[in-house]
Amino acid sequence: MLASAILSRVGYLLNDTANVTYTEAELLLWISDGQTAIANDRPDSVQYVQTKTLTAGSGKQTLTAGDRLIAVTRNLASGVGQRHIRGPVDKETLDAFYVGGFDDGEGAEYGGQEGSSIWEYAYNPAYPETFWVYPVPTSPIDVELELYKTPVQITGSGDTLTIKDKFSNSLVDYVCYRALTKDLDNPQNISKAGVHLSNYNQSIGKQLQADIQFSPQVVDK
Repeated sequence: MLASAILSRVGYLLNDTANVTYTEAELLLWISDGQTAIANDRPDSVQYVQTKTLTAGSGKQTLTAGDRLIAVTRNLASGVGQRHIRGPVDKETLDAFYVGGFDDGEGAEYGGQEGSSIWEYAYNPAYPETFWVYPVPTSPIDVELELYKTPVQITGSGDTLTIKDKFSNSLVDYVCYRALTKDLDNPQNISKAGVHLSNYNQSIGKQLQADIQFSPQVVDK
């Protein structure tokens, strides 16, 4: 979803479609703040599955700045049967078990133990943008990742939002709340801001309840 869709709905609700009271720059800033708030309240709003091409010759792999790893799930290279990747394995255990360990250098990890598909990965929460793979890929290998993406700063109406589309109503209420609290000398604004804040909190909670209700359940047989 583009930021323009949020701007249009917010302008209508605030009766300010021409941006007389609230400039577009202000609204874009509050959209950015709203994305961050929603991501903090509902991490699943920025949870995605994507393909990552691993760097050849190195066990150490990095994510896009700000992204946080959830899991490295499977190989995507042809000929390996989309093999599942085991992990996360404790990095210290992995270092001790395999000869050579990870030295975080180029090409020296695991004493030269290399391969055309990944078997295991290690992850340290202290370094959320980094993970380690075994064996060291001999060539660029595509793997599937699950990760949390950090919301991007919105600077123009044509920018794409990071949060999922189903959270757009929550974002609209957040932006309206922030806009109306700009002028708290107006009693009506205080009342309207409270309504939008309440709507935001309720929508975040109700969306969570709906997700739980319709999520796949394990059935005992």
